[in-house]
Amino acid sequence: MKKILILIFALILIFTITACENDNDNAGANENRNDKSANGDDGLNKPNNNSSLDLDDFPEDEEVNKGWPTGTLYNIPDLKDIIEIHGYLGSFDESAGASRTIEVSVTDDSLEEWLDALRDAGYRVESGKSIYGTGMVHSAALGPVYIRVSESGYAFQIEFDFMKIGTWPSVDLPGFIVQIPGKTIIGTPEYYKPGDDIEGRGGILVDETGYNFQFIYTGLTAEEAVKYMEEIAAKLDDTYFSEGGTYLDYGNTLCILKGTYNWNSQNCHVYGEIMQADDSTFEFYFGWSQNKMGW
Repeated sequence: MKKILILIFALILIFTITACENDNDNAGANENRNDKSANGDDGLNKPNNNSSLDLDDFPEDEEVNKGWPTGTLYNIPDLKDIIEIHGYLGSFDESAGASRTIEVSVTDDSLEEWLDALRDAGYRVESGKSIYGTGMVHSAALGPVYIRVSESGYAFQIEFDFMKIGTWPSVDLPGFIVQIPGKTIIGTPEYYKPGDDIEGRGGILVDETGYNFQFIYTGLTAEEAVKYMEEIAAKLDDTYFSEGGTYLDYGNTLCILKGTYNWNSQNCHVYGEIMQADDSTFEFYFGWSQNKMGW
């Protein structure tokens, strides 16, 4: 009986010692958690507060610069004193035949100086309120370039439209068709010989038995375009020349002509027409054939 009591007393003593040790461990853990909470650490897997982030590791915004796009094909003055500029800033020449939009932060005075520079370069500049009644909208046009400036928050949005500049073709043409000196060709002139497929083509003046030649010039006035046609008419025989409409009755036709011309030892019936695309851009159409057309 005495041995049993001694055994029971020993077990109670061991249990009591173990419980005390566990209480001490829990208390230590709680103190650690409280210390971390006081330091702003919730005990989860977070970055070491002593580590620092190097801002140079982040790439710069490549669309933010302070420069103005370059270019040689188009006459566009530089915009001065730019605070910030967004958008693709490569050469304007790369946008030939397309459009481009950039956004700039400049002072109102800098913008007005740029609009004056556009005027000095020959641009026709117009200004007015936007259709929404907020802010001013400025437009500028010269030859193959059209520019639109509108307010965009604290900056200005500038839209450019570039017509592609072409070259005079090296094809055999009758002597009455010549280049217009000092003016700019837009796009590639189109030349159709006898037998070429002309179905569905616009501005065709003679059928597939003859030749058709079409080109676009910009940087002219309406008076200069008509004078060019008058000079051509003076080179023809049996000439008919008329301003302000054609048998097709197109409202934007400036003038038409017809006559005859000896070319490559062949007597050809010649037809010509000018259509006005905008204030400074004109489309020229010519056709000549040994066969007489219907007008």
